[in-house]
Amino acid sequence: MKFLVRLFVKLTGAIPTWILFRPKIYFEDPNQRIAHLKGRAILISNHTSIMDYFLMLLIFPFRCLHYFVGEFVFRMNKFVSFMNWGMGNINVDRNVADMKYMSTSQKILQKGGVVGIFPEGHFNKKKRLDPFKTSFVHLAALTNTPIIPIYIDPKTFNFFKRTRLIIGKPIYVSEFTSNTQLSEEEAIEIADKFRSKITYLSTLYKNYRKYHTFG
Repeated sequence: MKFLVRLFVKLTGAIPTWILFRPKIYFEDPNQRIAHLKGRAILISNHTSIMDYFLMLLIFPFRCLHYFVGEFVFRMNKFVSFMNWGMGNINVDRNVADMKYMSTSQKILQKGGVVGIFPEGHFNKKKRLDPFKTSFVHLAALTNTPIIPIYIDPKTFNFFKRTRLIIGKPIYVSEFTSNTQLSEEEAIEIADKFRSKITYLSTLYKNYRKYHTFG
């Protein structure tokens, strides 16, 4: 049933979404030419609009992206709840002590899946990124999953402009620590490194558009 929901959404939404976004993708790695996910991965990006989620579905059409969705939005109404369930999204209720969303995410990654997280945890239209939640760091450390940072240009969600984004190189938490069970203090420190990484990608993207080179 979930497969049919995803197939329906992607088949019926691909053409109008492509017309709306007309995405232009840049890459931190100049040798990369296409957006391709192989194996398990955690996607993180800045978050200024609900359109960010649909853009990710368009950029990675051949993978099932399991995105973190807050409890209020996940169960906004019966239709939205059904669509979130059908798309394989993960209900995040931080008020529940059992942390079910973390164990669900871990199982998805261990099976080679893709989890998507907006680590600020809310829309942020400011130029400066807010501090990141640490869930993605803990998940990456526990499952040895690469984190793929992405910067989405919020100014290009406009019918008269192409939507533009830059995809960074995959990064493993093991590049910062050999621990797999992280303390919250350590996770906060690493999360801030990824926050800085996305800020760096925004600068790289702006330089690319200005000078047409990463050099």
